[in-house]
Amino acid sequence: MTPASPDGIPEDAPPLVIVITGPSGVGKDAVIDRAIERGHPIVRPATMTTRAPRPGEQEGVHHYFADSREDFLAHVAAGDLLEHAEVYGNLYGVPRRAVRDALATARSSTIPRRWPGSVDSSAGSMPWARANRFARGGSSTPSPLAGCRCSACSTATS
Repeated sequence: MTPASPDGIPEDAPPLVIVITGPSGVGKDAVIDRAIERGHPIVRPATMTTRAPRPGEQEGVHHYFADSREDFLAHVAAGDLLEHAEVYGNLYGVPRRAVRDALATARSSTIPRRWPGSVDSSAGSMPWARANRFARGGSSTPSPLAGCRCSACSTATS
């Protein structure tokens, strides 16, 4: 039997790509931040974007800043991005290499994703994904953290 962490997750469990989806403002980043604060072995890979850097943002830490829309689209055409979308007039995408680098460190990689949207794993290069769907109000859709047994998630839903 494999030893488990206090959260019940086996210590030798392979890292995952965790996709958290929901409408803007629902708390995707807050859930990820809470899990990181609680010491869970996850990382949020830097995304690529066409927008200008904001004060304090660092290339390769917060985002990879494309030189132009055409530069970004060249990365799309080359298959460099796991997924991409236009949000408020800017293009955003998740570089495959950033996710692979996170997984190589034995840390799970989180991808916060605006609804609608999902990871394009049709090429089979990222077949592991755990998705949680978010909904507002009195929907019969499961809780954003349904099925997760870790203490960060169980605390957030109680």
